[in-house]
Amino acid sequence: MPARLSYFFGSMPMDGDPKPTARDRSGVLFPPPLAFLAGLGAGWLLDQIVSARIPPSFRLQIGAPLFLAGCTLALLAELALIAGKTPANPYRASRSIIDTGPYRFSRNPMYVAFSLIFAGIAFSSGSISTLTMLPVVLLAIRYGVIAREEAYLERKFGSEYLAYKKRVRRWL
Repeated sequence: MPARLSYFFGSMPMDGDPKPTARDRSGVLFPPPLAFLAGLGAGWLLDQIVSARIPPSFRLQIGAPLFLAGCTLALLAELALIAGKTPANPYRASRSIIDTGPYRFSRNPMYVAFSLIFAGIAFSSGSISTLTMLPVVLLAIRYGVIAREEAYLERKFGSEYLAYKKRVRRWL
């Protein structure tokens, strides 16, 4: 597994990463990318049973721009994290509150990016079943990941995070 990918999924620390203590972890229930992949898989399985299709004229016209927007947003969010020397990996200790790049507009631009990519794939493949899985994935992300990350950041950064939370929306 490439170093950056294994870093994101939690199996390998990057140089200089502090080892997080039990208290210095967000305690997310699952790696966020896996929730989106599971949703795509569940949508594909559901598609085998219920074959509702998105009309072909909308597939690439909507799917490709959503996918590209998501990839661009993910790249910008990752670059902001790298510049702030804070890992994207929710299993690593956060070093600072990042409020630059897309983090000026959303506290969770990576999850917005993954959502756009997910929707782009669903539209491009023409799968209504896959598209209907996105709200389920977002609920899992909201309560299994974001709620825990927010509680962790409040514990770790206190008033600095609360001020950031006041001025920047959770999603968009």
